[in-house]
Amino acid sequence: MSTALLGDESLPINPLDVIFEHFQSAEWSCQYDTAEGTLHSSIPSEYGEYTISFVWDAETQILRFFAFSCVCVPPGKKTCTYELLALINQDAHIGSFGLAGEGYLQIRVDIPLRGVISGVTCEQLEDLVEGCVHEMNRFHPAFNFAWWGGMSSEEALKLTLVHVEGNA
Repeated sequence: MSTALLGDESLPINPLDVIFEHFQSAEWSCQYDTAEGTLHSSIPSEYGEYTISFVWDAETQILRFFAFSCVCVPPGKKTCTYELLALINQDAHIGSFGLAGEGYLQIRVDIPLRGVISGVTCEQLEDLVEGCVHEMNRFHPAFNFAWWGGMSSEEALKLTLVHVEGNA
């Protein structure tokens, strides 16, 4: 994208600096590569540990967030996985689901920050991470139902989204 489209006005604060400062103040471990424009960490979830990555594209001024599950698509299950991903993306409240690398489940959110001089807030980042982790946890059972329970993608998602009220 040309800088003429982006304008020559003040560029936003590098959001990775804000994220890094937040991680440091919370005493969370992370790897921040300023040259590559990436920050990586891991967080616990209901279904194991998620690897999270923030990528800052200064040219387009887009902050990309990824959360990767430790779950990899089993052999012979790619077709039902793609069907399930398509259905999940229709119901996801935030981000879009896909497969990364060698078939690991991921959620991705792109945040355009052109013209946002102050960058992002810690509250926005917390909402982003918590929202994506919630979505990963919410849809995780659907993959188990489809992969190991022999259900169709539609059945697996329907069972996953059943809302139970009350206590037994």
